[in-house]
Amino acid sequence: MVNQPQAPTPRYRAQYQLLEKALQGDQQGIHSVLQYLNAANPDLRHMMQATLHDCQDERVWQSLLECLAYGCWQAYGQVNADQATTDQVFQSISEAFVIDESQAERQAKQAVLLPALEDQDLRLRRAAGYILGLRGELRALPALEETIDHGDDRWKGRAIHALVIIDDVRCGPPLVRALADPDRLVHHSAGRALSELGRRAEPALLAALHHPDGHVRWHAARALGQIGDPRAIDTLAEGLCDDNQEVRWTTARVLANLDAPAIPAILSVLSTQPMSEALRSAAYHALHSMSVQTQAYVANLLQALSSPATAQQAPPIARRLLAEWQYPNSHAVRFVEPRQRMP
Repeated sequence: MVNQPQAPTPRYRAQYQLLEKALQGDQQGIHSVLQYLNAANPDLRHMMQATLHDCQDERVWQSLLECLAYGCWQAYGQVNADQATTDQVFQSISEAFVIDESQAERQAKQAVLLPALEDQDLRLRRAAGYILGLRGELRALPALEETIDHGDDRWKGRAIHALVIIDDVRCGPPLVRALADPDRLVHHSAGRALSELGRRAEPALLAALHHPDGHVRWHAARALGQIGDPRAIDTLAEGLCDDNQEVRWTTARVLANLDAPAIPAILSVLSTQPMSEALRSAAYHALHSMSVQTQAYVANLLQALSSPATAQQAPPIARRLLAEWQYPNSHAVRFVEPRQRMP
């Protein structure tokens, strides 16, 4: 006779029994499980999280996913208001989903999460996408994009966080779309997320420099400056001609802080674009804010840009400098946070 492997002994027997009751639909058991997950004492939360990991029943992950999606232990109907999932419950469940203590547990979670991505209910799709995103699963991307486009502000914030965790170049476009969100917290979170993605966000940010929303262009210019990749400078410098004053100012500040490596791109813009007052002012601001050493190399150009009366002298000077340009030294690319946005 072959001995069957026994399930591991639960670490917290009393809590395990509560969880078993909850899975059977016992309302008091459900209430107790959620109370543990909502406890102010982290030790109590840990006890129930450990119990979730100890449970070998796939239904526990289905029920927890429904808690995230619907705000209650949905499989057994609506529960009382005081049992609804709070932010702490949400966090506790999310943490339990992210950590796998065995291969069997990982497989049980995947068996619940992956089908939920195709569910007809948007709430279940966005919850599954969020958890899979926290787990670094690129398969979560369509659900996270859907949340960015159609979710409420809280879920959009969660989707943004998950996109950062996935950390893939394909996360850039939905984050750029979130930049255009009217909610201040959402578009600021998206801006920070794009900065965290770093060079993986560059393709989306470069495309965003041509976005119809000036606020998105402003964020894109700022994020590209924080990344500091010289390969983006040529496209970034086009912002000196932007019809939005904030975009021009931010572009000028970013180029100024890149210092010498930005000079050829600025010269190219001045050589090829019509000399408007907006371009003159932005280019002057960028060059005049560079290091003293770099300014010395473009002193004649700065003089021409210093006044609207002499601005038409700037393009031929820029063309000559561009033809002769050599980096004056090996300036490191650096970024200093813009002081403030233009009023």
